[in-house]
Amino acid sequence: MSTKGHCNCGSVKLILNELPSSCILCYCGNCRRAGGLCSANYNMAVSNISLQDDSGALRTYEDHNTTSGNVQHVSRVHVPKLLRLQMLNLNRENSVEIADGIMHLLKIPERLSDTFFYLEVFTEQKPAWLRALTN
Repeated sequence: MSTKGHCNCGSVKLILNELPSSCILCYCGNCRRAGGLCSANYNMAVSNISLQDDSGALRTYEDHNTTSGNVQHVSRVHVPKLLRLQMLNLNRENSVEIADGIMHLLKIPERLSDTFFYLEVFTEQKPAWLRALTN
């Protein structure tokens, strides 16, 4: 089953040829600076996605500010004046992390398999008040 997603302005469109089997909630500083308390990401094989960027809105940069010291290749949709949406994080040669903000899969739980799981990373950076809410 394929699923379509897009950025807010509609310039960048993404098609997943199959649904992800897991979601990673990341609380690292880089994900939080991208626009929230955390980032909900799906790790997918590059061969599983189709990307359309007709207007050239997608920008790619190397992120050297990582805990591991590994350089991350990140693509973001750039909207003039302040708003940026992290979309793709090209961590490995054959895989990509896709932020849920572009796919909105978490709000459609019936479309996800029974074996779908969540993993939280960098939880030491999770705000204390949020930890209290989720315990």
